[in-house]
Amino acid sequence: MDVSTLWTTDVDLSLGDSDEVAGYAAVAQIAATVVSTGAAFNDTEAAAPYACGRRYLSTQSIDVVVSGEEPLAGVLNVYCVYSYAPEYPKPDTGGSSST
Repeated sequence: MDVSTLWTTDVDLSLGDSDEVAGYAAVAQIAATVVSTGAAFNDTEAAAPYACGRRYLSTQSIDVVVSGEEPLAGVLNVYCVYSYAPEYPKPDTGGSSST
């Protein structure tokens, strides 16, 4: 995520979902009044609860919460990457293998 247009007032922004309001980024991690370039990637070293991502059902949502002062303008770009990896270890298919 990045801030491409400054927010006109000091707002608090968090990025999460219905289970964890700041699951991806807490208020302290998003400087709404500073233009930032490049997307921050949540990886294993991040302190957020969903640091390595999260799997969603079709009924769930990702939410941006804007609180504090009422803004007149501001743009927060949120980038989502979708990927699917099968669960490991692979289940036994009943076939034989040679080692």
